[in-house]
Parts: sequence; C-alpha cells; structure tokens
Amino acid sequence: MSVNQFDVVIVGGGPTAAAAALSLRQLSPGRSVALVVPELHRPDHGESLPEQARSTLEVLGVWRRFVAMQPRSMAWQRVGRDSGPAISSHGWHIDRARFDSMLIDAAVATGTERLHPYRFVGGVRSDSGWYLRLRHRNKTSGRSRGVRASIVIDATGRRAVFARRQGASRVRFDTLTATRCGFAARAGLDYVTEAVHQGWWYAAPRSSGGTVTVFLTDGDIARQLHVTSRDSYLARLSTTELAKRLDSAPVVNGPLTWSASAGRLDLIADHDWLAAGDAAMTTDPIVDSGLARALEGGRRAARTAIEMLDGCTRAVAHYRRQVIEAGEQALANRDRYYVDAGCDAEFWHRRNGEVSFSTDKLLLWSRSAHRRRLRIAMHLPINDLERLVKLCRIPRSAASVIHAFHNEKTAGVPDQRVARALAYLLDEGHLKQVDAAELDAEPALQAINR
Repeated sequence: MSVNQFDVVIVGGGPTAAAAALSLRQLSPGRSVALVVPELHRPDHGESLPEQARSTLEVLGVWRRFVAMQPRSMAWQRVGRDSGPAISSHGWHIDRARFDSMLIDAAVATGTERLHPYRFVGGVRSDSGWYLRLRHRNKTSGRSRGVRASIVIDATGRRAVFARRQGASRVRFDTLTATRCGFAARAGLDYVTEAVHQGWWYAAPRSSGGTVTVFLTDGDIARQLHVTSRDSYLARLSTTELAKRLDSAPVVNGPLTWSASAGRLDLIADHDWLAAGDAAMTTDPIVDSGLARALEGGRRAARTAIEMLDGCTRAVAHYRRQVIEAGEQALANRDRYYVDAGCDAEFWHRRNGEVSFSTDKLLLWSRSAHRRRLRIAMHLPINDLERLVKLCRIPRSAASVIHAFHNEKTAGVPDQRVARALAYLLDEGHLKQVDAAELDAEPALQAINR
C-alpha cells in the first residue's frame, strides 16, 4: 500500500474543498496539498450562485473557467402571500456536478494532487501528524492506500466525517427539513419562493431538465403532514401558486427528504485539523447562498491551515471565533427574515418570537425523565444541556438559571439561546414548570431566585 506525505490533506470534493486547495496553492505555493475526492452522486436540487460570488471566483482564479461553462442568468422572485421570506438574489443557474468538477480541475492545475475516487475511512494521530486510511470506491477490489498529513481539513459537508471521528458533535439550532419532488415540465417556472402557514416552498429549474419543488418545514411538522408520502406532498403543493405554474406536469421522482437545519460543530478545530464549510457550520437556506458561503469557508480554512503550519499558536482560536461569529450573524439574519414574514403559525413563531417564561413559574428537573439521556444537542451542546438540567435540581426562575449558567460557563452564548434550550428541555420533559406560590418560602430558595 503506497503512502504519500502532504502538508495539508483536504477530505471532500465540493466547493469548500476545492476553494481551500486553490487558496493554499495561491498563498503558499511551496506547500504540498492533496484532495481526497470521493465519488459523489448529488441530487439535482436546482442550485444557483449569487452574483456577489463573482469576486470570490476571481480571487480563486477560476472566473474565466466559470464563464466558459456558459451559466444562465437567473433571479429569485416571490409569489403567493404579500409577505414572507424572499431570497433577494440575482446570479446564475448552475449545473452543480459540472461546477464542482470545474473547481477540482482548477485546483489540480495548480499542483494539488487529486486522490479519486477514494473516501476517508480512518485516521491515526502521531507527533509527526496524521496517517489517513483511504478506501477505493470499488469495495470488492480491496484497493486502499494511506497518506500522511501535517494538517487535515474536513470539507465533507454536514456529515463532518473526519471531525466526528475526533469526537465532534453537531449542535442544531432548529429542525428544518427539506422535501423535494422533480417534475417533467419547466415552462413558466423559474426561481420562485412562496410562504405558507406550515413553512415555505421554492421551485427551480433542474440542470437535467424539468423543475424541482422543495418544501421546507420543521421535522415534527413534516411528520404531521406526511410530506414523505407523494400523495400528501402533491396535495400540499396543489394549494400553492407554484402548482398553477407547474401546469399539471408529471412527477418524475421524489419525495426525497434531507436535513436543512442550521447548526454548528461543538468542536470546530484542533491544533492539527479543522472543519470547514458545512462541516463546521450550516445555515438556513433562506439566509444566504450555500455555495457562496462554501467558497468563502474554503478560503478561510486555507489561511488558517497556513498559519497553523507556520506555528501560529493563536490560529485555531481565531478560526473558531470567526466561524462562531459568522454563525451567530447568520442566525440573527435568519430571525430577521422570519420576523418580516408576519405570520403567527407555529413554524414562523418558532423563529420570529423571543422565548419568555412566566414570572410566577419556576423551573424544576423532572424526575420522570431522570433515566432518559439527552440524545440531541439542540441549541447547546449536550454537556451544556445537562448543566441546565442540573441547575434546576432546585426550583429556579428562568432568569436565575440563565444567570447561573453564564457564571459557570465562559461568556459568549446569547441569553435567547439559553432560553430556547430551556424551552426545548421543557418540551422534551426533562424540565417542568412549578407554581412558585405552592413552594415553601424557604430562605435558601428565596436567595436562589432573587
């Protein structure tokens, strides 16, 4: 089994990975870089690239390659309700598979080594760096190889394959899911969004021909509406303005459901690896273009990797702070979008309303949930959720719990994030609310809840 040594190995074959490789070769041409590119089969969700991404493509040196693809200009429009979220963006419709291939080819042209079609299956850390085990797509052939790296960049998307093996877990800020169907017709329907009470829809042309419609809502609402059933999906779609534009076009595939939730890894980077793009952080698709953010994420990761190789002791902390701040800004932008929607239905209220607690109620841990472990990191990492439950072993007001949480933990978590975590723990039955008037007015309890 052959083994090669590289300064940086990037695991992933999407825009983040390619942008990181291109930036590494531009900023530090003497560094050796490898891309571990698995064989990917991407569903056609009708993707676009906003016009502001042009400057990034120019910096990466791939603008002319992009123009040579002859991308079609597009603009999002809103139909249906007078209010609701709108992706205010002009740009280009892209064939995602061709776009990714163009970026990878450009990276290879700069001297990046492409390891394809291999996938990462394991890694061993040592004082001299990483030894990564890669497996060929043809499992029956048993072909595998190893590579050594000083720094590893995880650009494997939401799966965060490498980071999860280092103990990282994803903290989710919502349960947004997307469900799509493909239709044969394309006439009369371009890039369109439409808000409805249970969520929102978008429609876009597919590169392979036809149109794709996507319904976005929270996971529990999606289950209640049975949107994974084609009949239920089409019944929901039939009540929208989008359906009129489809003009009874036949369904060619779907429904297909995937997670579209906003979230972030609780461990973004260490001294010899870092997660980039969607592997590090995901945002609501209404906030920004995932592709534009992916390209910028790759550039940011490349700059940090170079600093790490140069021995900068603050590089990792600075990178973590950058990712966290970008994520917090995206969440703030998301909330503003949904506030502007002006809808009081449950889906919208979860995003446009601040969490508040009754002043005459106290929070107390639920004995019935004592044996149930927290399995989903919602709003905060699991250990922080467990800390909140522990703080409620004695009845406390929500304000007191939030204050105590900040006293125990480094500042930086917004109060509303902690409040939403408390609301989640209440919904899941790990906490309960008790009437303050029914509790004995013991001095200790009064001091705690003052």
